[in-house]
Amino acid sequence: MSAKRKLAAVVGAVSLVYLFVPEPTDLIPIIGWLDEGMAGALLLWSLKTLGVSPSAILSRFGGSKTAVRVIEN
Repeated sequence: MSAKRKLAAVVGAVSLVYLFVPEPTDLIPIIGWLDEGMAGALLLWSLKTLGVSPSAILSRFGGSKTAVRVIEN
């Protein structure tokens, strides 16, 4: 496993935990939205780096039988 993939795994785990653990900034609307948005963006980056498609994960819960194909540049 390369160093970038290890970093992506750690960042993904930390951002996933951060999204579900309430913190005092959640009481302030705009600041709370910004930090949650950044954690979400980091989670999406880590999933992309690890080669996991968020649409494939969500399709299991939504009842869709096909996942959206991710096109990388």
